[in-house]
Amino acid sequence: TGVNVFETGIEKNPDKPQSYFYYANFLKEIKNNDLAETYYKKSVEKDPNYLPTYTNLIEMYNATKQHQKSIALLQELITKNPEAPDYW
Repeated sequence: TGVNVFETGIEKNPDKPQSYFYYANFLKEIKNNDLAETYYKKSVEKDPNYLPTYTNLIEMYNATKQHQKSIALLQELITKNPEAPDYW
């Protein structure tokens, strides 16, 4: 199944943020947002500068009307990286 493919990818590439990111994207598409959020956060743990994770997590928060989470994440990013124009 699709889940097995992603889990195998994570197993073989446990230190790559992309492994968690792509699985989170899949979970988001099948509307398993709680688990998607978990895997987006794991992606961030592996690489705090992997911008696609933040983009998709913020989009998911906004789509599910969790605007406070979205704003808090953006504020955290700006605080940690005030010179990064992508975060603004």
